[in-house]
Amino acid sequence: MTVFAAIAGYQWWLPGLYNDEAYDVIPAMQLVLGQPVDLNRGVGVRLFGRDLPVMISDYQGVTSMYGVLPLFALFGVGVGPIRAMTIGLGALAVLLTYLLGRRLYGRPVGLLAAALLAVSPALIFWSRVGVYVVIQVVPLATGATLCFLRWRRGGGAGWLALAGLLVGLGLSTKVLFVWFIAGAAAAGAAVWLVNWRWPHDAAGRPLRRRPLRARLADPPPVARRAVLAAGSGFLLGAAPLIGYNLASGGTLKVLRANAGQTEKGVDNLAFAANLARRLDNVQSLLDGSYFWFHGRVYTNPFAVPIVLVSAVGLLALVCAVPAYRRHRDATVFALALPAAIFAQSIVTVSGFEATHLLIMLPLPQIIVAAFAVLLGRSLATVAARQTARPALRTLASTLPVLALLAPLLLGDLAVDRRYHRALAETGGKDTFSASINDLATYLDRNGFTRPYALDWGMKHNVELLTHGRVQPREIYGQTQDPPDSFYHTLDRLLDDPETIYIAHRDGEPSNPAAYRGRVAEFKRLAAERGKDVIVLKHINQGQVLNPKFGGSGGPLFYVYVARDR
Repeated sequence: MTVFAAIAGYQWWLPGLYNDEAYDVIPAMQLVLGQPVDLNRGVGVRLFGRDLPVMISDYQGVTSMYGVLPLFALFGVGVGPIRAMTIGLGALAVLLTYLLGRRLYGRPVGLLAAALLAVSPALIFWSRVGVYVVIQVVPLATGATLCFLRWRRGGGAGWLALAGLLVGLGLSTKVLFVWFIAGAAAAGAAVWLVNWRWPHDAAGRPLRRRPLRARLADPPPVARRAVLAAGSGFLLGAAPLIGYNLASGGTLKVLRANAGQTEKGVDNLAFAANLARRLDNVQSLLDGSYFWFHGRVYTNPFAVPIVLVSAVGLLALVCAVPAYRRHRDATVFALALPAAIFAQSIVTVSGFEATHLLIMLPLPQIIVAAFAVLLGRSLATVAARQTARPALRTLASTLPVLALLAPLLLGDLAVDRRYHRALAETGGKDTFSASINDLATYLDRNGFTRPYALDWGMKHNVELLTHGRVQPREIYGQTQDPPDSFYHTLDRLLDDPETIYIAHRDGEPSNPAAYRGRVAEFKRLAAERGKDVIVLKHINQGQVLNPKFGGSGGPLFYVYVARDR
């Protein structure tokens, strides 16, 4: 945890506050500052004279908002408390990884898996913008698995209730947590089928297989009291999502609207293309190649091959070596769960982002650590038959650990170092640029409290950085071409020469605009009205960040007015 916190916390203010990162915690800022609270679809709970949200959007919940609320109250509204919360959740995931690895395979596996996760670029740099990627799904899923295992090994129904609560909270946190729920059910079914098809006793000796009908006739292993406890915990955790949909049906509307073709252009029936894109996402999750917005992309080339070899090797070991068959259930579950999540992820209601697969962590790290430790024990056993020299047995047991873990650990540490250096040079690129602070400061100091945003990515972060004093209004329209509403709004706004417009650079090279062509259309419409578009301010990318590296990323933000010629 200490190593993770040191790497993840270094220059924590970079990259810049991302728009979606701020979006989830705006209501927390409003509560702390006594401002009117934004309620998605107008759904909330009235308590102590204040409106309290139950969902931030139709598919994303309020755990980030309420998680950062006490930090805002104690330390003030800002980027620091947001990043402290999400990095803390990443550290919690490392601790839970140790506990899960220890429970499944023993203490050495827990320690090694935690070490691998602690230096993983995916966890480190997604934790830094963890509200945007909903980092809490990792500790929620891992914690729920631990509680379930504790119940299976003699714990009371309270452990199952806690597991249900964490699963419900996960679903309320982000609807795609359903991938974990369905994946865990599928993995459990895989364990059941493997145990029926290849039964063995506690010593690993094969048993005679019972007829399927007889196996199905066995009484359920879960008592009614435990089922009620799990269900009650789940309903409590999922209450915000359930209540929100009873009031508005918002999540169901989104699911129906995006079932075939999503708003982000994904065809859910294009299975081959979607499979290829998700495979790229898995690669990014494992090798750290996602973080283009740091300025450069770096990868650990050993990550994917080592995980694949470990997955195949671990399954072979627990099936072939009788002494390891006690780990077969854990191995089948650990392999089947990410496979089931991957299969579900080919169908989406949004787009294909590697961040969606964050919920697979920490299973790849546990698989690698388990294979290294079990293979080492096997080699040590073989060595013991050949020689009585303890040194050779120790060498045999440590070789797999060194061969598998050293490339992963050292490779990931190298990637982490390079990304931090890139961040120091650039401050983050485009919509992740730290120059958003300069834009917010300029608008705030000049009293431009209601600028009109011609592009996405400058509303919620500017609002939070100015404590709500500047509230940009978005007019671009979320379609590829400007909608009619964009032109109608501009036609009205151009009558006022004091209207302030803000936008990203909208042109090559390296176009950061999410919705291109809006600035060109704005200038064309202004010219038709006999007006000149005047640049009040342009803000460069990374211009004030680190003089040591010199240079600028070029203009990134523009502040415009349109006035008569």
